[in-house]
Amino acid sequence: MNRPSLSIAILINDITLPAGTERAVVNLANNLATHGYQVEIVSMYTRSGECFYPLAPGVFVTHVGLHLHSSAGRRFALLLPALLRLAVRRRTHILVGTNHAVNIGLGLAKILGLGAQHVACEHVVYEGAPGYARGLRRWLYPKLNWVVVLTKGDEEKFQQLDGLQNVIIIPNELPFWPSAPSTLESKRMIAVGHLIERKGFDLLIDSVADVLRSMPDWRLTIVGDGEMKEALKQQISRHGLQQQIELLPPTREVEQIYLSSSIYLMSSRSEAFGLVLIEAKACGLPIVAYDCHAGPKEILTPSDGFLIPMGEQGAYALAVSRLIQDKGLRCQMGANARRDAQRFRREAIYDRWSRILLKE
Repeated sequence: MNRPSLSIAILINDITLPAGTERAVVNLANNLATHGYQVEIVSMYTRSGECFYPLAPGVFVTHVGLHLHSSAGRRFALLLPALLRLAVRRRTHILVGTNHAVNIGLGLAKILGLGAQHVACEHVVYEGAPGYARGLRRWLYPKLNWVVVLTKGDEEKFQQLDGLQNVIIIPNELPFWPSAPSTLESKRMIAVGHLIERKGFDLLIDSVADVLRSMPDWRLTIVGDGEMKEALKQQISRHGLQQQIELLPPTREVEQIYLSSSIYLMSSRSEAFGLVLIEAKACGLPIVAYDCHAGPKEILTPSDGFLIPMGEQGAYALAVSRLIQDKGLRCQMGANARRDAQRFRREAIYDRWSRILLKE
């Protein structure tokens, strides 16, 4: 059922960044636009800039230009009037927030009588918000129409700790579905993500260093950029693995890198979901991941990946070695991964969104 008369604004801090939340927002905007919604992405803390990920026809971006680097109180003082102007002047029917600050602002706007439907999306784990924000969430999130979370674990926390009755699980969706999976012939492993401490690429390098030294014809490609880039380069040099570990910048052609790889590796210390995991599964890659908070345990299955207790580098290295040495196991797990990834395809996720967006 299409509702082309419905106007939706998806609010995000900075849509120009090549990161996971930004990719998830573009995926959602494109999906809704193809089903007849009028979709605007509102970049709250930028004045200009292009979206890194391609937008579907009919999706447009508005830059609000608020000042991000100020006190929390000052940010909320600027945010609330901006939300009111957005809804009233443009007659937006549905406002979708994508971080706790904007979502709290939506709750305040709801108290003030703003008639639009307000939906909060949580793209970080429950504990990822600072203490003051958690207190405000308990007060304001019940005022919202819906609170969308990515995993069962976070749904339970919002229900049990905050008493929410309006929380619902809607996972991130796949941005692509290759016509054919990887052949798993390449002697390359891949990891993708923002080069920050939470993503744990330093853990990954230490975890696979000995494996790579013992398998000199294999290599690891890390795709991403961020504040830890130089530190990771130095770490690679200390291990003497400059010829086997490469750092590539973010790319719009990441699908092709998945398809020319044979194993996906994740080493995050915390992960609200893990969009890269479902992308890797869609490309038919077996996965080795640390069992960090939330995401990976709800995406991987025992038949398509190895979930390693956090910090157990020896077990992680052993799982990687098994996949390198046993192509039959790689192929079996890769086929299972692609089959299971069907549950994250675009139409399946749209069905979930339509149940709340079309609900009167």
